[in-house]
Amino acid sequence: MSCGGQRIDLPIHRCQRFFSAAPKRYDDGRLTVMETVDLLRSMDLDPTLAQVAELERELVGEGGRFGAREFSHVLRIVSERVEPARQLLRAFELFDP
Repeated sequence: MSCGGQRIDLPIHRCQRFFSAAPKRYDDGRLTVMETVDLLRSMDLDPTLAQVAELERELVGEGGRFGAREFSHVLRIVSERVEPARQLLRAFELFDP
């Protein structure tokens, strides 16, 4: 799943809906690294905390938080790094527990 990526094209307003619906610890409307990981996992992606922390440093600086625009970049990057074999195995596990 991605906003404008190659896997599943989602209009930017749909990405923002996911972002807006996510619970946020701070009143500034931005996601922490952990909240971002949780949201991505709820979207059936499997990023590691280290991957998202690295993207935090690249996109917003260490200790920063992700706004809707940064989240769409994170989502695109994480979805492009999905391993097809892992996704296929996950699909089999879901359909045949």
